[in-house]
Amino acid sequence: TAGFGEMTPSMAFMDMGTLGPWTPFGSATQDLMLKQCGKDDFALWYITPILTVQGKKVLIIGERDKWVPMSPQRVTNIDGHGATIEMSLTGAPGEMFTMSFTVDDKLVGVKCVLDDAGTATLDLQMQTCY
Repeated sequence: TAGFGEMTPSMAFMDMGTLGPWTPFGSATQDLMLKQCGKDDFALWYITPILTVQGKKVLIIGERDKWVPMSPQRVTNIDGHGATIEMSLTGAPGEMFTMSFTVDDKLVGVKCVLDDAGTATLDLQMQTCY
């Protein structure tokens, strides 16, 4: 769970480019079936919890251009309260990147620029970093 707490019902996927196909994962009845592979045809799975915000299904994808899209070095806190999800982000001062989500199966990208202290807060409902 990459340091983000106990596993909840989630979705797993292999292709960061197409974000799919999605596979339910995370309960005793939802095992992730893996195919045999080797060093030249390896499989890399990504897993994201299924969240609900104002009745909408939200999947946090993270930085799609990274091998580890949701690193605890980048995302230091995720706070779901009321009408939004806020994420505390860290990195190099002035660093620019895009955090991605799906909201009711539609891809959303939020561009972020870290402040002089190397921090920002992403508000999913407002689709902005500040």
